[in-house]
Amino acid sequence: MTGMRNRVLLLMTLSLPAAVAQRAPQAPQAPPAPLAKTECRTGDAGRAHTRALWHPMRTALVSVERTRIEALEPLAISRYERLLSRSGGLVSESKAGSATLGSRPFRTASGAELSRNGFVVMDSVGLAVFRAPDAEVLLSDEFASDHCLDVVTGSGVTAGMIGLSFAPAPNRKVTDVQGVLWADIETSLLRFAEFSYWFPAPTEVRDAGGRIRFEQLGSFNWIAREWVLRTPVLTQRGQLLGYREEGGGAMTVTPRMRFVMDSVENSRKVPGIITGIVTDSLTGTGFAGARVWIDSAGPTARTDAKGLYFLRGVPPGEHLVRFTHPMLDSIGIQPRGVMVEVRSESMVDANLGGPSFGTLVGETCGDSLAVTTGVVRDASTGEPVDSANVTLSWIELKLGKDRRPVLIAPREATASTDITGRYGACVMPDVEVTGLAQRGAARTARIDVLTAERRLAILDFALDLTADSLRGSAELQGVVKYQDGMPLRNAIVTLSDPEMSVTPDTAGRFRIRAVPGGTRTIDARALGHAPQRVRVDAKPGATSDVSIYMRKVTMLDPVLVRAAADDRTAETLAAMAGRQRRRQGTRVTQSQMRAFRDSRLDAVFRSLSYARLETSPALNLALRDTRGRECRPTVWLDGRRSDISIVVQLSARDVMALEVMRTRGDVPAEYQDFADCGAVLVWMNPLR
Repeated sequence: MTGMRNRVLLLMTLSLPAAVAQRAPQAPQAPPAPLAKTECRTGDAGRAHTRALWHPMRTALVSVERTRIEALEPLAISRYERLLSRSGGLVSESKAGSATLGSRPFRTASGAELSRNGFVVMDSVGLAVFRAPDAEVLLSDEFASDHCLDVVTGSGVTAGMIGLSFAPAPNRKVTDVQGVLWADIETSLLRFAEFSYWFPAPTEVRDAGGRIRFEQLGSFNWIAREWVLRTPVLTQRGQLLGYREEGGGAMTVTPRMRFVMDSVENSRKVPGIITGIVTDSLTGTGFAGARVWIDSAGPTARTDAKGLYFLRGVPPGEHLVRFTHPMLDSIGIQPRGVMVEVRSESMVDANLGGPSFGTLVGETCGDSLAVTTGVVRDASTGEPVDSANVTLSWIELKLGKDRRPVLIAPREATASTDITGRYGACVMPDVEVTGLAQRGAARTARIDVLTAERRLAILDFALDLTADSLRGSAELQGVVKYQDGMPLRNAIVTLSDPEMSVTPDTAGRFRIRAVPGGTRTIDARALGHAPQRVRVDAKPGATSDVSIYMRKVTMLDPVLVRAAADDRTAETLAAMAGRQRRRQGTRVTQSQMRAFRDSRLDAVFRSLSYARLETSPALNLALRDTRGRECRPTVWLDGRRSDISIVVQLSARDVMALEVMRTRGDVPAEYQDFADCGAVLVWMNPLR
């Protein structure tokens, strides 16, 4: 239990994109003393020495690269190229404008390639090609391993700044770069990087290098705002002819500005089509019901059941295609997108994908756990509730080699909400999690949720801060109906936590007064009908409407007759012992039932790894045999045929034992029927 609680952390990355984590920079730590001139620290040692500077710089560089790759910001990119004489005089100049995103400021290569061959290589005709370091290169492990890292203090134009310097390690034998990443000395926010080329052999090249100015936008994403690179123009023999300057800048543009620009240019062209598949990376399947649009205020579309979409009538040009989904919205993930170029009378593919589990939570929960997250809001105002405590509980079940339970234990995790009302915690996968939120005397009802195949469950709460756990000012009114809409009489409607029961009138209407506001649950039961549970968010001082639809079921044994503690009980126990010796099925004993406390029997079924309890469109139990085949077993209660909808409502503390036969061959003859499946035998405690 202690190990689990130690792994329960607030998953703020679920509610805040990576860039937003830079909203409030940490107070800078005192920088280390500069190294001696003869000392060189590279790789992890260098980063450890400069950690106070490297950590915030790395955060900014990661955001720059993420913004570039994922096209998180609509930018207008302008570029220019100048040719200079040997003395630096302007010979010629050209300019170009582009809205292309995802491109790098400079010509460069991977960190491994630059480490191997250096920053200057020869092309196919023998001319020197100069590469430069961008954000991706500066972040690479190869770059850190090839450079001595140290801390320097600014002076002159860099007064009031502190820098992380990098210089080629003494063993470098290829052309490299040296320079400084400069940051504000008070906030540690990255400002710009400047570098120059370092040649292992003497050369007449001077003032060759570059500069990148970084900026954090109002959206808290970082971008490379301006850049310039000066490289020498050399003959094949290395003679200096002059210099080439390449530079550019980025300007943020609104979707409307972008749409007008494209419309003017492409107004006479026939539109094209954008199509693709949106993939849910948590399950590997199509993201059904996702909304897809382009930032240039063009058409929108919804994905079908397989995640496929079509955007028709798209003006030719470059467009940023984005998508979102209610599930992503609920955990605070910003819309994701990709840049595509649409041509007249043509179709272009733009495949999109949601974040993976690792992207959402990093290494917080590992590969073996799931996540439950959500938002707690004030039931009166809808505002997020800070510092509310959310308690999540579930049953952990472990099976031995013989597929019998060796551990059935209750587990619990707690998490607190942040200022946005969001919480997150690591839980066991493929289990039913029960959660409640509370702050002070105010608390919600207990709500159940499944992590399912996404390993992610979303559980939101509304909390009435003006009420205690027993009474409040909210009121619930509603009607109990058949599936066809006809009113149902003689049902029992029960509000849980606090427990209040009422009986609807002849029209099926009911009313419950003095209810604490916030998230509540209502159970409805009626003879001959499957029980129903509905969730409602009650508003304090107001009346909330509830509609409950009941479904008829076949009552095979409506009368529950419990055996007295006599010879019949002894026979039942003896029969169970015999089946256990013959290893017919799996048995959950009364002592194991105690772990479920006051839970209903449906919680026991959900804890079995080989059982699956369906609630929609109808309540059904499926068992999986050793070959992975699923089927629906027959259900027996105290030796009489029953129905799963009746059995799941029983309290676990009232059950003496539960026997599960996964295959028809394990079912005793007296409990077999014509179905090619196993059976579930429930035995009630005769002493209760």
